[in-house]
Amino acid sequence: MPSLLFLLLCLGLCLFFGIGAIERFHDYILAQAELKQEQARLDWLQEREERLKEARERVESEKERAAREEGLGARPGETVIEVPSAPWMEGNAERAMPSADIPSWRQWWDLFFSPTPE
Repeated sequence: MPSLLFLLLCLGLCLFFGIGAIERFHDYILAQAELKQEQARLDWLQEREERLKEARERVESEKERAAREEGLGARPGETVIEVPSAPWMEGNAERAMPSADIPSWRQWWDLFFSPTPE
């Protein structure tokens, strides 16, 4: 009789711990499936983020190109400075043209100062 009681007690403990282990294993399998699903969602979101970044870069470059074509000529944050033509330069246009036989230092001198008499 004591051996039968001991055997039933061991069997009951094995069932108790076995069922608990099966439940924990089932929870583990469910958690793994949920993790896999969330990882797939994360991958999809990262791909979407990359596509959106590329689309934003395309739109920004198109906007910049359109601004340059309109004559603004500056990127966002840059300032365009238009240099007005100087009245003293208008008469010196032909002197400002480079000549192969005149050295470059002389051309610069003649551009900013009156030409030296030769």
